[in-house]
Amino acid sequence: MSLGIRRSFTLAAMLALAGSAFGAPAMAQDEPQPGGTIIFGEWQPATQLNAYFTTAFTNVEAYSPVFRGLFNVNADGEWFGDLATEVPTVEAGSIVEDPSGDGFTVTMTMKPGLVWSDGEPLDMNDQKWTYDWAVEVAKSGVGCTGCSNLVPTIATTDANGDPLDLEAQYAPENQYVESITVSDDGLSMDVKYRKNFAGWIGQWGTVNSPIMPQQYFESIAYADLPSSVPLGSGIENVPAAGPFKFSAASSDGIDYVRNDLWNGGTKPLLDGLKFRFFGSKDGQITAFLNGEIDLALDMTQADYLPSRVWTPRSARPSSTRSGSTSTSTSTWPGRRRASMTSPCARRWPWRLTSRTSSTSSSPARSWSRRAPRRRQGHGGVMTRSSARRTTPRGPRLCWTRLAGS
Repeated sequence: MSLGIRRSFTLAAMLALAGSAFGAPAMAQDEPQPGGTIIFGEWQPATQLNAYFTTAFTNVEAYSPVFRGLFNVNADGEWFGDLATEVPTVEAGSIVEDPSGDGFTVTMTMKPGLVWSDGEPLDMNDQKWTYDWAVEVAKSGVGCTGCSNLVPTIATTDANGDPLDLEAQYAPENQYVESITVSDDGLSMDVKYRKNFAGWIGQWGTVNSPIMPQQYFESIAYADLPSSVPLGSGIENVPAAGPFKFSAASSDGIDYVRNDLWNGGTKPLLDGLKFRFFGSKDGQITAFLNGEIDLALDMTQADYLPSRVWTPRSARPSSTRSGSTSTSTSTWPGRRRASMTSPCARRWPWRLTSRTSSTSSSPARSWSRRAPRRRQGHGGVMTRSSARRTTPRGPRLCWTRLAGS
């Protein structure tokens, strides 16, 4: 599975948790209530929020509520239209093969009435500008690690096997995309490929290649782009295409507020999000157990708590950590052993739309949710779950692992 698709699972999960574009229904007994803030935890701090200057998983998690692209991946591993109305198909006539059999044209359509968080129109002209901008940024040599996602090239070496210089690599004749034509109303875009390219959907995806706001980036020198989305003062000025926008940032975390101009899907019910960073997994787990964060992201099977009474990883005997995903268990005080194949262990708090009040005296927190079917992906979270009642001695922790759980 490609890095982009693996990232998209976490991205889709985070945006759904925020009650963004998916319009998910709440459980009947837990009607969504507007307001509140969800606190995400990550044991690795975000270091770069310009999507085209990073491939780090933590950075993708951090910018994903703000930057969007045309397509994304849902919980079942299927592509769907994010800012686009739908995924083009041959059957619908929106993908037309060239008579030569080598090359094709794709017509993509954007949802009408979209705007950036600053009120500027958002349409396919922004997508075309982002593509042209990425070409020039890549050729400038400032380290645009993500430019090749949006601007895939046919060859990276010459006939002798030597690497092409950036001017040659991103020359028009070496780009898979031969031309981009935007309609007069800005809602559709025809992309002609000079050669067949299997990765064309991901090329325009939310995770790998979000649309960037021209009104913000066009005046920034290429050399200054790596610091153009600052982890500090000024981040609140970056226009958002998603359901949330940046409000503050530091080395300790990032705050987001609801983008009230978002109309790419169901309006988010939450007032905001918080992303908090920790220096280690142990610190993140401690914060989770103390009720300081709602979800602990980017965890592995080995990080599943061996018991409610947690000890640092360095102090755990080897027998408390299972080497097998299918047999990993946890003993809860007064409870039977809980296999990782249980519904609670598999449950992703999918489609979260709002915080709701908890009637439990424990520090557990409950939310509206709908669990998806079993699926594959990358990473995992720990979440306090209302799917099972909490014990008097503490919350029952659900472990979610997207990879093979």
